[in-house]
Amino acid sequence: MAGPLLEFETEMFLSLFGCDGLLVVAEGMGVDRILLQFMRVYSEQGSLVLLLNTTKPEQEYFTEQLRVEGVTHLLRTVTSDVQSAERYNVYTEGGVLFVTSRILVVDFLTDRIPAHLISGILVYRAHKIIESCQEAFILRLFRQKNKTGFIKAFTDKATAFSSGFCQVERVMRNLFVKKLYLWPRYDELIPWQTFPSIHYLYTTIRHYLDPLWHQLGAKTKALVQDLKVLRVLLLYLTQYDCVTFFNLLKSLRSSQKNFGSNSGWLFLDSSTSMFVNARSRVYRVPESKKKLKVAAEAEKQKPGCISSSMEA
Repeated sequence: MAGPLLEFETEMFLSLFGCDGLLVVAEGMGVDRILLQFMRVYSEQGSLVLLLNTTKPEQEYFTEQLRVEGVTHLLRTVTSDVQSAERYNVYTEGGVLFVTSRILVVDFLTDRIPAHLISGILVYRAHKIIESCQEAFILRLFRQKNKTGFIKAFTDKATAFSSGFCQVERVMRNLFVKKLYLWPRYDELIPWQTFPSIHYLYTTIRHYLDPLWHQLGAKTKALVQDLKVLRVLLLYLTQYDCVTFFNLLKSLRSSQKNFGSNSGWLFLDSSTSMFVNARSRVYRVPESKKKLKVAAEAEKQKPGCISSSMEA
């Protein structure tokens, strides 16, 4: 049995449930549990939801999980074994359906599937949507015939977006979604929904500026270099421990070269806040010392202490 969602998993689910988008999580953070939660919600006769990009073992796993949890309207699989005349009845019965891409394309084109009755589509392994032409075509047909149904996409392969030009934008365009939810490995439950990310912003800028690089001024080059530094910081923040990240920050601050060549971001208040927070992740003050310090400060503020110090 999968068990209830954890706090951060609940945050993921509610965010995507409230607004269509692409959910990208770090590997091992349970993207399949989020997808399973959506299946629980829509496993009823009142809704028709299609699930794309799943393998047969995964379909069996999801079905078994819902069966163990007592879900009555279990997932159904539509393959070539189901006759074309019977498929319409299967669609109208509702619930979550596993349908092969080839059958879905045919049924959409022949209007065998009631597109206006589809509540939405769940897309697993969303990073493969560009490679898989059939799934992208299905989503296009669905959006043409149904303007209100939801599209929610899931993947835990963030590295798949690092290759190619504007890979995130291309995937989201093929998915017909406008919002991106990024969940890297954080110590705190802080969702990162920045779009486009610094990585893709830097890649895009370099793509356009490289042919003109020799014509750019020193200030422009410094700004681009700062983007590169911030991209490295973001990588260290999400992929390395707090000590390694803090050491990188210290090396940036102590380097005379960085102080002379950066565009000024090291002197901003946000930069100071970053250093303070990074240090607090490494060096934590015990609660007992915090209480003693607060008590000492409060003692100094007492009128008796003030008058005594003045008399002295």
